[in-house]
Amino acid sequence: MSTIFNTILNNFLLIGGTLIGVGFIQNGFFWKFINVKLSAGKNILVKIKEIQRQYYRVGTIIEGDLVYKLTKKDIKRINIPKNNTVIYKSLGIDFIDVDGITNAINTVDYTGVSGFDSVKMNDLFVRALTKPKLDDTEKIIVLVLLGIILIAVGIVIFNILDQSQQIEFIKNQLGTMQGNVVGGSKI
Repeated sequence: MSTIFNTILNNFLLIGGTLIGVGFIQNGFFWKFINVKLSAGKNILVKIKEIQRQYYRVGTIIEGDLVYKLTKKDIKRINIPKNNTVIYKSLGIDFIDVDGITNAINTVDYTGVSGFDSVKMNDLFVRALTKPKLDDTEKIIVLVLLGIILIAVGIVIFNILDQSQQIEFIKNQLGTMQGNVVGGSKI
């Protein structure tokens, strides 16, 4: 039994080590490719080209904008032009090229498409999306309180009905016992 376990463990270690090694050698491309491939077209692979290197990030298209995370906190948002073709297929997934220095989307013939400050636009989008909504919170509080009151009323009604059934049962038991008792002795 231990030889079977050792064989299975060795195979898992070999496969896992190979996958980790491939991910390390390809500078993270492999795992991002798998993420985009498994998203079934929801995500897009962003190839960011700089002077000395190129690297990959997973992005999505939201309302005509390409949105991807450069780091955990640095989110980039670039407008995709409607008249230019910038998305192309390769390896069975969608790719888009971005110039990392000018923060512009490259078209298929490698001309840049820009025209606005993405950092400023991203700040405006974040500010608009995190705007407080006072009316919604008040409605939620009222609905939660109404739900709690309805649950409490339901529990009280259930307890009252249950107690009335118990009282009827006790009355019936006392009535049958009263008919069986004559002169203090049970017949």
